[in-house]
Amino acid sequence: MRNALVLSVVLSGLLLAGCENDAASYQSADEQGQSLTLIREQHRFWDRNAAVALVVARLPDCQRRHPLNSTPPDKARVELFREGERRYLVKQGESWFLADAGTCQLSSATAPAAGAQPALLGAFEREDGRLRFKAAAPPPR
Repeated sequence: MRNALVLSVVLSGLLLAGCENDAASYQSADEQGQSLTLIREQHRFWDRNAAVALVVARLPDCQRRHPLNSTPPDKARVELFREGERRYLVKQGESWFLADAGTCQLSSATAPAAGAQPALLGAFEREDGRLRFKAAAPPPR
């Protein structure tokens, strides 16, 4: 009986070893309590894609989790752009989304017109096996 218990614990650990549950956040420097958090979850090691969600928050007023497109575990890059006050453009692959921190909503968006690219704040990406938000370099003066 004891051997069966040990074997089941070891096998459970092996099944979970390839899973991913990671998150990274962007905190607005302009407004306290305003953040965007990217969450990636790969529930089983044999899943080809990880579920991706974006939590749009303006605490204490609202906080909502929105699904994005699922992606292969090694394709984690999601870019974040400033669109206006409490508004952000989110680029995931070829898909664009508009995150409104005023209402904590997320909607599909179209790519900005050529030459009208908003200011890049940074990108969520994997570094050393972890999801992180890497701020963009400030524009030259």
